[in-house]
Formats: sequence, structure tokens, C-alpha cells
Amino acid sequence: MIQDSFHFVYAGIATMFLAVVAIVAFLFRNSSKTSRQQSSPPFSGKVKPKQSVPSNLDTSIAHKHNNPWQERLERGVISTAVKRTQNDASSSKEKPFQSSYYYAHNNPSAKGGYKDGLRMEDYTMNQPRLLRRNGSRVSSSEDLQQNETAPSSIESSSSKQQLNNPRVLPKLPPTKYISRYLWDDPGKPNGVASIRIEQLPDKNGSMMAWKDWLEQQYSTTTTTNKPQIDTLLSSDCTSLRVIIHSQNGCLYELKLDPLYGRVKTVTTKVSTKRLTIQLHKNENKQTAWPHPYQSKTKSN
Repeated sequence: MIQDSFHFVYAGIATMFLAVVAIVAFLFRNSSKTSRQQSSPPFSGKVKPKQSVPSNLDTSIAHKHNNPWQERLERGVISTAVKRTQNDASSSKEKPFQSSYYYAHNNPSAKGGYKDGLRMEDYTMNQPRLLRRNGSRVSSSEDLQQNETAPSSIESSSSKQQLNNPRVLPKLPPTKYISRYLWDDPGKPNGVASIRIEQLPDKNGSMMAWKDWLEQQYSTTTTTNKPQIDTLLSSDCTSLRVIIHSQNGCLYELKLDPLYGRVKTVTTKVSTKRLTIQLHKNENKQTAWPHPYQSKTKSN
């Protein structure tokens, strides 16, 4: 009997606990539902229609703007962030010279280049431009006008002058090369080698005596009548050129290349019978130098 009474007590306590839990859950649900109804306005039962753009407005916007992005901006399709990007892009097109891209992609052939104040004539190169006149700066219009007018007058005058007076190239004086001469080097201590020219080449391969040539040049054979004679040593002083000038412009040239050694100085002596050329040696003074023709054959 005592155990049965305990079972009834436990069952009653459990039933009361479950009832309390159910009541608390019901009250909590009602309180949350009431708070949601108070925070939101009551539903009127009418649905707000979606705003639409009239068709005639779409047509006017489409005809007004050729840019599809601007058209979408006015319709409200894209956001302000895209609009700000669009404005940045347009500003970069108006002032492209603020970036390095402008300098690498400037195209002057397209409507005079970008909007940086430069004109087509400012891109012209390889011609002089007048910057100042009498201390004052010359404007671009004056410079352009001068460049357009001045060359035309110069070209026209020069072309007329060329037609009236054709250019004549100067004739080079004829040159005859001396191949016959006497070589003398006894190997003395003074170190002087001598070249004697007693004949000069004439027309048709013939030879003319030095005395006859002087008479032909000066009509008298005196020592005061001396022709112009040039002696040219190479930079290393191992070759020599002797040039004789005649009155009619003809040149007579003797070329010795190479010599046996280096030459210090060269002197000439004109007489009625011959032309004597003395070579003062710079080295091997007491050694008799061979004939220049033999020196050339030995070097080859």
C-alpha cells in the first residue's frame, strides 16, 4: 500500500511539471507574435504597383542619346557607381595628357590630335621655326605664315636661276705621273738620299726634257723662274708624293711608296737641267737605301 501511494505522488508531480512547461511555451509564443504585430504597420490589403517607364519616354531617350550607357543612366537601370565610372572615363578623354597613355598613343592624323591645344603644324619636324624677332616672341600664326610664304619664293627664284644658269661642274686638272727618275744614295754620314728628275711625260707617252719644259713654261731658262713644287710625307714618314704645278694647270706627280726607312725632312732644288729632291733620313743614315722600286718589290 505504501509503494502504490508513492507511485501516485510521482505521477502527479510529473503531470504538474509538464503542464507548467506547456503553459510557459504558450505564453512565450503569444508574446513574440504580439511584438511583431506592433513593430510592422497593419497591411491595408492593397499591393503597390511596379513603376514602369512610358514607351514614348524610352523612344525620346533613345533618340536623344547615341551612348547606350547614358541612356541606361537616365532610365535608372545602372547605379550611381557606374555613373561615377562613366564620368571619370569622359574626363580622361577630355584631358588625356594627364596620363602617360596620352604620350604613347597620341594620333595627330585624327582631327589634329587630342584636345591639348596643339595644331597639325605643331607636329611638323625637320624645318626651322622663327621664335623671336627683334627681341619679341613671334606668334604661331606669324611663324606659320612665314613658313608657308618664304620657301615658295626661295624655291621659285632658285628654280628660275637654275634654268637660266645651269650648274657647271669644275674640271679637275689633268695629272701626269712621273715614272723616270734617278736615285742616288751613297750612304754618306750626313744621311741624304737624292732623286733627280731630268724628264717629264709629254703627250702621247713621249718624254720632254726638263730644260725644254721650263722654256715652254716661262720662255726663258733662268733660275729665278721656279715652278711650284709640293712635297707631301705620309703620317709615318715612309712614303712621299712630289707634285709639280705647270702654268696651264697640268700636274706632274711622283709617288714613292714605300721608302726603305723613315724620312725626317724633304728639300727641293730647281736648276736649268733637272729637279733635285733631297731626302734627309731619320734612321739608318749611314746605310745606303736601295731604289724605291726595289723597296716596293721587297715589301710585296
